[in-house]
Amino acid sequence: MIEIPKAESISTLPLQQQHQKLGQVVDVPMVPLIAHIDTLCRAHGIEIDLRRRTRAVSIRTRSGTGDVDYKPTRSIRIPVITRLTRYFVALHEIGHIVGKQPRTRLEQEYAAWRWALDNAVEQPDESVWLDLHAALRTYIEWAKARQYRQHGRPVIPPRTHPLWALMAHAKANF
Repeated sequence: MIEIPKAESISTLPLQQQHQKLGQVVDVPMVPLIAHIDTLCRAHGIEIDLRRRTRAVSIRTRSGTGDVDYKPTRSIRIPVITRLTRYFVALHEIGHIVGKQPRTRLEQEYAAWRWALDNAVEQPDESVWLDLHAALRTYIEWAKARQYRQHGRPVIPPRTHPLWALMAHAKANF
């Protein structure tokens, strides 16, 4: 069997070069933040799927057809990092993969945001707090709307859970 070499995937390039391949001009203040995301992903074996416009997601899948060639894959799909909010979104997606993995969806979202805040090299600004609050609020509303289902009800954490303190802190900062 002849193996045909694949073209170099954009995801194997350093993140700054991925930005350039997409025709994205990287502003000087973003360079260290992009380098930080790149370093974290390489350290944790996470592939980056960088897109001009996309909804950010973390992806954990299994590749292979059996026990012999089973290989867990870890990747994130993120928009180009052009501002601080996108840097924190990238950190949040990394947090889904390398941070704590609680059982409930709301706790997972909280844990990923907590990981992002704890591992950032830059302080969040007003726009980051606004995005964080809006994202968590969306998940809270999703969970509340499904409280009356018979099966698979989402769990809303008790008021003593740190999620609520983070929501209050975020709201106070925008």
